[in-house]
Amino acid sequence: MNNICIHFSDFFGIEPEVVENYGAFNISLLADMPVFIDPFKLFASNKEEYNLLHDEIIKYLCFLRDYCISHPRIENWVLKELFSFPEVKNLYMGFSSFGNQGKGLGQKFAKILYRYFTGPLKDFGREEVTKSSHLEKLCVIASGVGRDFVSDFSANLIKRFLLAYTQDFARNHLKEGQCDYRTIRKVYFDYSRELWQDEKFYLPIFQNDYVLLAPEDILTRDETWISHSGLIRNFYRLPQAVEDDVLRGKLNRLLENIQCRSVKLSVEERHRIMNGFLQEHPDLADWYIKDLEDNKEQALLETGVRVKEAEEIFVKGTREAFKYLDAAGFYDVKLTSIEEARIRINHFKQFVENNDGYKLFYGRDGRKLPEESVQLAFRLLWYGSNKDVNREVNNGRGPADFKISYGNGDKCIIEIKWASNSKLKDNLKHQPEIYAKANMTKDKISVVLYTSDSELSKTEKILHDLGMSLNPNIVLINAGKKMSASNVKKEEDLFDYDAEIAALCNDLAKDMEFPDIDDLLSELKIDESEMPNLDFE
Repeated sequence: MNNICIHFSDFFGIEPEVVENYGAFNISLLADMPVFIDPFKLFASNKEEYNLLHDEIIKYLCFLRDYCISHPRIENWVLKELFSFPEVKNLYMGFSSFGNQGKGLGQKFAKILYRYFTGPLKDFGREEVTKSSHLEKLCVIASGVGRDFVSDFSANLIKRFLLAYTQDFARNHLKEGQCDYRTIRKVYFDYSRELWQDEKFYLPIFQNDYVLLAPEDILTRDETWISHSGLIRNFYRLPQAVEDDVLRGKLNRLLENIQCRSVKLSVEERHRIMNGFLQEHPDLADWYIKDLEDNKEQALLETGVRVKEAEEIFVKGTREAFKYLDAAGFYDVKLTSIEEARIRINHFKQFVENNDGYKLFYGRDGRKLPEESVQLAFRLLWYGSNKDVNREVNNGRGPADFKISYGNGDKCIIEIKWASNSKLKDNLKHQPEIYAKANMTKDKISVVLYTSDSELSKTEKILHDLGMSLNPNIVLINAGKKMSASNVKKEEDLFDYDAEIAALCNDLAKDMEFPDIDDLLSELKIDESEMPNLDFE
């Protein structure tokens, strides 16, 4: 049997429980994990140490605010020293397309901070509505600032804590040859000199670079608890949270105007109106944040569940998958890229369809995971190949899900899609060929995951229309939830819920003057893969 080496514990030869009992997230050293630091959890925590970390983040932001206000022009060296931070790639967390190398925070970030700290956020740190200031407020009202910003900035501002946390683990649980002393740049800020200072730490070393661990209880998955998308989702209930009579009145009139339009607004039009109101009244963000502060226990509970879900799928789930796939010969293949890809995908198909491998694709709430998460799970399971496996490779014509290569002359492109993806037909028709040309290879495989008979029929019809029904490089995998053998009913007693639901949805679409449910979802810009699955038992 192969020695599994996917996660931190594997590469450093310790039991996963050692990392788990320490309270850290067992990251993969093959690719970034889809989790990141949520500063609201530092604020909401019952641990004073975490509260102080949140205070330090706000203190530095207030320092930057004052610097922006007092300096009409900021010199380049100051931008680099005070405003620019690399991604803390050593955490192996976040949203890098492959590997663990992100863009970090550069001059674009500095310019955004300057614009807002001398404008809508000039009173940042002196809010009267909320209990505390919050880094995420910038994300709520500023365009061009997303969750990557929160993750990178938070990690840099609490880096000294993360280094000490990892150093403690290394000294107590790792061998001497696995660690080394490293001088780390920009560890803490000296306010008296207005300069960042370096410091030395004893850390785990992997591929000649240090690795950082982070406590699981400061992490989240997907969005931060305070986010722009969260405010937009809750826009209609915001009047209940706003105690300012004038602002509440304006907000109610806006919502009434949206709802009373004779011509129904599209999702984009509604969001544009909401964002316009937010730009005119940035104090609305304070009332939204205050509402979240008042319910901080819910944040700790729900974000904790999200992280546990990520752990179940990308740590424990992939380890279980490895055991089955290893026994099936998934890791014994040494062929050309396209040959290896076909064999591994067929092993993967057997695992998903016949050995409960479908569980990798569902969250605790029963919802299907987005395609990016499915692709990440597949990437982790490709461990052990002598090929170079890159995820989301972009060679000028958009990103392909995977490129498998062995030198310049042996390359293969793999695309993985949910059958419910509203753009599946276009993807099958155009994307693999475009990506293959961009990567200078003729070899390409498309994997389509379906969850019901209706999705299978839809996919088969698309393949028939495209003349691709017999294409050996298109693999269909049944990723639907399976009943246990004891619960399987006789075939004649089964009711075709998929067909009934599809019929009801299409009837609903026609009532709203759309040809069918696909056109309705397309108009609403809803990807079916993001919708909950309907299970009947």
